[in-house]
Amino acid sequence: MLREHFGLRQESVLALVTQQPPPPELLNQLKASAPIKRIQELPATQAHRHRIYALQMDPDVSVYAVEQQVPKLREHLQQWRAPTGQTAWLTGQQAFYYDVASAGGKDTRRSESWGLLLAFGVLIFCFGSLTSALIPLLLGVSTLLGTQLAMRWLQLGSSQASTLLNSMVGLGLSIDYALFI
Repeated sequence: MLREHFGLRQESVLALVTQQPPPPELLNQLKASAPIKRIQELPATQAHRHRIYALQMDPDVSVYAVEQQVPKLREHLQQWRAPTGQTAWLTGQQAFYYDVASAGGKDTRRSESWGLLLAFGVLIFCFGSLTSALIPLLLGVSTLLGTQLAMRWLQLGSSQASTLLNSMVGLGLSIDYALFI
C-alpha cells in the first residue's frame, strides 16, 4: 500500500500512530534524532480515531540503521506521552523487526543456556572427566566468538536467526571434533 499509493519504500518508512495531531516540536525532535527525510500524514478514506504519519527515512540509510533508530524514536514518544497524556505508537516493518529481535534475543539466551548445560552433562558422561568435557565447550565458545567478530569486522549484518544458527553449528562441530579426538 505504501509503495502503490504513496510511492514510499516499505523498508525505509516507519509509521507514527497518534490520537491527536502531534505538536510541531515533537516532529522536529524526531527529525533531529534520526535520519528522517520527510514526515507526512497519510490521508484517511474514512473517519477514525487515529492519525497515521509516515516517517520516511533517508533512502541512503540501510534497513539495519533504520531498525536501530526505533528505540531512540520511541524514547522521544515516551517523553512526549508522559506530560501530555497523549498516546502514540511507532510501528512499521523495521519497528516490527526490532521488536521481534528484542523478544527473540531473550529466548535465544535462555535456550542456549539450557543447551550448553545439557551438552556439558552429556560430555561429562561421555568423556568421564570434567577437564575433558571442557575442551569441546571452550572450542565451541571460541568458534562462536571468532565467527561473530569476523562478521562484525566484515560489516555483515546479523540477525537472531544467523546468531542462533552460528552458535548451534559451532557447538555441534566442536563436540563432534572432540569426540573424534
